[in-house]
Order: sequence, then structure tokens, then C-alpha cells
Amino acid sequence: MSVTKDDPSIDTHTITATPLDTSLVTGSAMTLYVKSTWADYSGNTDHYTTFTIQVTAANCDCELLTWDNPSRTDVTVNVGVGSPTAVPIPTAAANAGSKTASQDILTCYLNSATCSETLTNALLLDDGSALPGFMTPNGDSTSIDVYPVGPSDVGTWTIMVT
Repeated sequence: MSVTKDDPSIDTHTITATPLDTSLVTGSAMTLYVKSTWADYSGNTDHYTTFTIQVTAANCDCELLTWDNPSRTDVTVNVGVGSPTAVPIPTAAANAGSKTASQDILTCYLNSATCSETLTNALLLDDGSALPGFMTPNGDSTSIDVYPVGPSDVGTWTIMVT
């Protein structure tokens, strides 16, 4: 908890509580005490002020999860080889820091609950057209089987992964 003075000319303060302990999420009120002491007036007794707060769970918001883009991959494949060459598809990864950036995303990962981090790839050439016939994504979308067989397959092919 932190206490800040709202306005130097007015004697009001804000108490900010940011509990990370899930055991505090009980749905019932909690009584807290503020102890006031007077350092310059030792003859005065300490004063306790009570107040109640309610700690409720934040709502899981998986839309707050961000992704780190993969690095570009360049591969050279020779024409006329005896079998397809498997070219790995670079994949994005969930950003670890975004999982704890706020209570609404942190709640998603408490007690083993998680946001889905399953990716689905869409592969197109950089001009938006479909992959040529000699490039075939494998079944689990982790690589592309490239099997160029003739001169029409020679060239630089830029593939966009979405």
C-alpha cells in the first residue's frame, strides 16, 4: 500500500492498494486502520481511523497479451534435388512482460489459468498471391516443403507469414 498527499494545501491523502496475493480476493470487506502520530506533539496520543475496503478479482483480459515478431529467415534451395527441403516457418512468441503488465492480464495467468497462445499461420507471397505449387506447408504448419523441379521455379520468393 502507498499513501500520497492529494494536495499540499489540503490535508487529504490517497491510499493505493495493489494486492497481488490472490488469497485477498475473498469477496468480503476488510477493515484497515490508519495510525496517526504527532512527532512534534508527543503529549498527544496516537489516533486510529478505521475504514473498510473490498478486494475483488480483476477480470481476465487476454486481449492484453502482446506478441514478439520472429526474425526474418532466408533459405537457399537448389533446383532438382531428390527430395523436398523443409524450410522452417518463423513464429511469433507471446511477450513474457505483457503477461504481468496489469492486473487484468496477470489474473489470466494466476492459478495455472492461461490465455490461448496457439497460433494459426497464413502463408502468401509478398504480392498477396498463393504459394506456387512447388511450396507446400506441412501438416502441423511448422515448415514449408520446397521442391523446385525446373527453371520456372528459379527465383527469389518472399513469403509473408501472418
